[in-house]
Amino acid sequence: MSAGGFAEPVDDDLVIDSDIQMVTRVKTPEGHLLEEARSSWLYRTKETRTLEADTFENPGMLYVERGEEIWNSRSTRVAKSK
Repeated sequence: MSAGGFAEPVDDDLVIDSDIQMVTRVKTPEGHLLEEARSSWLYRTKETRTLEADTFENPGMLYVERGEEIWNSRSTRVAKSK
C-alpha cells in the first residue's frame, strides 16, 4: 500500500468465467477532473478479484439470481394484469 493508505490499481483484465470481458477503465469526458474512471475491482486483493471473476465461486451471484427471480415474477404479474 502506498502512503496515505491508498493502493495503486492493478493492471489486470476482468474476464468473467474466462469468457466475458468487462470494462474496468474508461476515458472520462473532456474537462473532467480525472482523465480515467476506474472500477473499484482494480483495487481489490488478488484473492477477491479471482473470486469475483468466477460466477460459481462468487457469493454475490446468489443475490443476482434471486433478483432475477423477483424481477421475472413481478414482470409476469404486471403483464398478466394488463
